[in-house]
Parts: sequence; C-alpha cells; structure tokens
Amino acid sequence: EKRYQRWGFEGAGNSRIMNGWRVTQDSVVDLFEPGRLLKVCAPMVRHSKLPFRTLVRKYECDLAYTPMIISKSFIESPKARDVEFTTSEGDRPLVVQFAASNAKEFADASELIAPFADAVDLNCGCPQRYVYLFHLLSQCLNSDLVNKSVVTSLIYVIN
Repeated sequence: EKRYQRWGFEGAGNSRIMNGWRVTQDSVVDLFEPGRLLKVCAPMVRHSKLPFRTLVRKYECDLAYTPMIISKSFIESPKARDVEFTTSEGDRPLVVQFAASNAKEFADASELIAPFADAVDLNCGCPQRYVYLFHLLSQCLNSDLVNKSVVTSLIYVIN
C-alpha cells in the first residue's frame, strides 16, 4: 500500500482539466455526455499497462482501462498488486478491470483499488480459457443471481 501512496492522490473530489473537460474522480460517468465523441482505450491482455496508457493519453485518449486483474491474487499478494497495477498522476481517469470468482472478491479488490482509480469494471465476457478453468464471474454473464450478488456486495462496500 505504501507504493500507491507515493503518487500523492488526494482521493475523491480530486479534479483536473483534461482535453478541455473538468474530470473529477466522481465523474467518470459524466464523460459519457450526449453528442461528445469519447475516446476510450479498452482493456487489452498484456498491453494496457501504464506505459501503453501513457502513450495513448498523449493522443488525447479520454478514458483508459487496465488489463484484467484477477481479484483473488490482487487481494492476497502485495507482489501481485505491484506487478499487475501501476499508475501515475497523469493516468486519470482510469478504470481498473477485475475478474473475480465471487462477489466478495470483487468488492474487496475494488475497495483496495478505490483511492487509485476512478472506476472499477467486472469483466463479464472474457473468452480466455483460464477464466473458465478458475470459475471466474466472466463466465456467468447470463446469471441474474450472480450479477445481483456482485452489485449488492459492491454497494455494501461503498457505503
């Protein structure tokens, strides 16, 4: 956790001007304004790490995602956190994408990452074979019960 603190983010309410738009940690949804062309760098396996995100932001990317991070590893291992997630002050707004095998893992990983990201995303459609082998929620896209459980757990953590 000390590694993340060195960037000096102030948490919620932190704002800056980006491509002529005021962006705050609370306003990722505000980027999706009707009539505005939004440039998003979607998550790409092994390519959406900080150096690539830094490059696409030089070309006026409005919103960038991390590669999919396995929430269980992220929660349990400081080494996994250091390897899987890096950011910098200019790497905002940022969406961190997780793959989780249950709602609690997703909520716990989201809570850990909250001070350093503007939003979290649960990968619900990854075709990679290991997603099925590890029974990650990405394979349960059509399960209303799973989706309700994930949302309920995340709301509990946020409140």
